[in-house]
Amino acid sequence: MKRTHFLIIMACLMFVIGLSAAIAGQASARQTDEQRTYRLVWEDQFNGSKLDTTHWERIDRNIPAWRRYMTTHDKLYRQRGGYLRLYCKRNKNIDPTDTATVLTGGIQTQNHFHFSGYGKMEVRARIHDAQGCWPAIWITSVKYQNDPDWAEIDIMEHYNHDNIVVQTAHNNYSTIQNRQTEKERSFRPSVKAEDWNIYGVEILPDRLIFSVNGKETYTYHKINDAKVKHQFPYGVESYLRIDMQWNNPWLKPDINDLPAWMDIDWVRYYTLNQSGKQR
Repeated sequence: MKRTHFLIIMACLMFVIGLSAAIAGQASARQTDEQRTYRLVWEDQFNGSKLDTTHWERIDRNIPAWRRYMTTHDKLYRQRGGYLRLYCKRNKNIDPTDTATVLTGGIQTQNHFHFSGYGKMEVRARIHDAQGCWPAIWITSVKYQNDPDWAEIDIMEHYNHDNIVVQTAHNNYSTIQNRQTEKERSFRPSVKAEDWNIYGVEILPDRLIFSVNGKETYTYHKINDAKVKHQFPYGVESYLRIDMQWNNPWLKPDINDLPAWMDIDWVRYYTLNQSGKQR
């Protein structure tokens, strides 16, 4: 056999071997995803007329922009019919002692239920929107923004009367150091916000997988580079917030468009089964 023919045959053989390995690798990755299963460890279906205070607390007023109109007043909360409603309302004799012109309601599991490690969070919600209103469902670490390992996952944010929601991964590298563009850390899937939708995120060792109604919308990957610091702190001790928010410069609020509200049908949190077997 001539040397030229031999080299051609070997090159073809190596190509076939490489292609087979690539296909096998893809199949293995698909198999790993198919084997990824979860165990439900906590859920709230908001039955009854009172908030489960063993897991939740109402969010009160504080300095951050999203919290400037928060109140724990009963008129911003309603639980009946198997769901919780959080309001954004004009302060028309709701609380005469409160000088805020608008009041919003929100709940969080801080101080009651924290979670860590890898898993999945899903929330079924619907929104009656208003110009200037900003409902959100988000996970934040117990570490704050001034900590290098601060982590925040915006499972859902909705602005004004948009026909989209925003899903974002926040961390020190992307947000504080500003080392990633919005497109690299955020996605805006289309939704009918007034309908019931399931907003979710899977927190895995190497990525976050966002979803709407069980359909994956966006994946945020861990950067495997020793020079990149504080880019993927997810899986740390965290808690869940669900709230109505009001007024930021880009929202161009119209107080006459109120009231607005968000209904929460249920919340479910699952842990990842490391064995890959369903429980």
